Amino acid sequence: MKYLLFTFIFLLALFINENKVAALNDYEIIKICKKERKKRNCVANLRERNINLLKGNRIKIPVIKFKR
Repeated sequence: MKYLLFTFIFLLALFINENKVAALNDYEIIKICKKERKKRNCVANLRERNINLLKGNRIKIPVIKFKR
């Protein structure tokens, strides 16, 4: 019984979160790129990644270490 309930809850969670994508909008992209030296390249790269993410393609996300 436990396994059946666990399987049902697991499958339900997968189907609920299936098509939700958290992508940046244009305002957030411009806000992030304000600090960059080459703003146009930054905006173009982020918009390209945004489009690829919305299409369902995989993208590389750089990991930035936290400095104290």
